[in-house]
Amino acid sequence: MKKSSLLKIITFTLLAGITSCGSSDSPGTIFIPDFTATWPVEGDEDYFMNLQYPSNDTKYDNGPLHSGEILGEEQHNDGDDPRHNNILKGIFNGLDIEFTIERENGDKIEYKGKMTPISETNHFIVKISLNSPQEGAMVLSR
Repeated sequence: MKKSSLLKIITFTLLAGITSCGSSDSPGTIFIPDFTATWPVEGDEDYFMNLQYPSNDTKYDNGPLHSGEILGEEQHNDGDDPRHNNILKGIFNGLDIEFTIERENGDKIEYKGKMTPISETNHFIVKISLNSPQEGAMVLSR
């Protein structure tokens, strides 16, 4: 094999490897399927989040998106709990998600985290790991 042919093969292999690699936290461009659901909070069977796309936004009518807005409610089975019936608003971008919960007492609780799909080829979200400076870690799972 000629030196120039071998060099071309090595160069092509290196370039192909570089362009196909992504970070281990973000497996390339992910189009998030409709993750609207009631998400139980792990470790507290009475506490959950209802997440949804904005209902009057037509850009969500054409299927999964890479990024967008989310709306929802923080819910607790004990109606007297301060975590019951509070509005949440936020955004997602790929597997990154963040939202703010506005509590009745005026507190604004911020959460940021990552969504976990079934796999790199099946983008159905099965877990959302979040952290809040005010309230610490929280995991939502289906």
